[in-house]
Amino acid sequence: MKKLRYSMLALFILCGCSKQTVTSGPPTIVVNEIPPIEVNLGTYELDNLKQYIIATDSSGKRLSDEQITLSGYIDTHVLSTFQIQIKATDSNNVSSTSSLSVKTVDTTAPTFVVAKNPILQYINTEMDYNVKNCGLKISDNFIFEEALINNTRIFNTVEQNKVGKYTVNYTTKDSSDNIAEFELEIEISDDIDVVADYLYQKTLELFRGSNDYFLYGRHDTNAYHTELLNFDEIINYNFSSQARESFIELCTQEGWLLIESDSYLLDWEKSGSMPIAHSVQLQRKDDLDEETNLFSYTVHVTYPTKEGNLVESETEFIVGIEDNAVKIFHFENPFINSDTFSEINEE
Repeated sequence: MKKLRYSMLALFILCGCSKQTVTSGPPTIVVNEIPPIEVNLGTYELDNLKQYIIATDSSGKRLSDEQITLSGYIDTHVLSTFQIQIKATDSNNVSSTSSLSVKTVDTTAPTFVVAKNPILQYINTEMDYNVKNCGLKISDNFIFEEALINNTRIFNTVEQNKVGKYTVNYTTKDSSDNIAEFELEIEISDDIDVVADYLYQKTLELFRGSNDYFLYGRHDTNAYHTELLNFDEIINYNFSSQARESFIELCTQEGWLLIESDSYLLDWEKSGSMPIAHSVQLQRKDDLDEETNLFSYTVHVTYPTKEGNLVESETEFIVGIEDNAVKIFHFENPFINSDTFSEINEE
């Protein structure tokens, strides 16, 4: 009888033990990085922060990334500190919360694009080699171009009264003191014909969309034009005051559309694209007019029509000296002003 009572007591104890519920404690969250965590400006996914977080349940088992959720917002377009909320939930649906600090920083240096060919300058004329006059493009992931220009320093000197090739060195830095260095080639020439031809070719690039010297903000193959960076500064430097307005009007005439220059294409809105392989020859009409300080050139142009026939065109191109620099005083687009172009464009 006593043996039976002991057996029943043992069974009661075992049954009681089987009904007990084990309650786990909340997960432990540890951020394995000294706060604040630094994030570079730009696109950043919040889940990337999980690499800095270790969450374990009450038994010490590490929780998966799926068991950790993050909430909050990091504006990677401003330099600031942000608080991100962490929630860890174990397999028993027990949760705990914490937070971490994230600081946005800027570690990206400015970028730049310079001319492929040297800038040609006439001897004894003056030029300010600032970023805009030289058609340079500098940009940054955080601050605007104007601020970069203000932070740009120019080194080296150019002997503007001596023929030769020179290198101008630049440094620019952003608001976080990230520094970029670049250089520009300058050539001083005493041949007015060479300088005139250079100016003429650069003028055509305004129409053709070349990135060889003048720089463009975008190129969309579906668009009918290419946007030119620093257009006003380039026009002001290369064109006389009396020629600027007429040239800008010429640039914006309906029917002339800019695309990539490497392929030498003209794009007509109605008839599609056709290749243009043209030749240009500059011939000085007379010597410098001492009263007006002007050089006059006759420009001979040969180019094919849509049907492949060669067409010759002629226009006048005048350069002179204004504000201690050789500038364009008169320019006509030989393609636009030809009757053949007008006929093609009206088809």
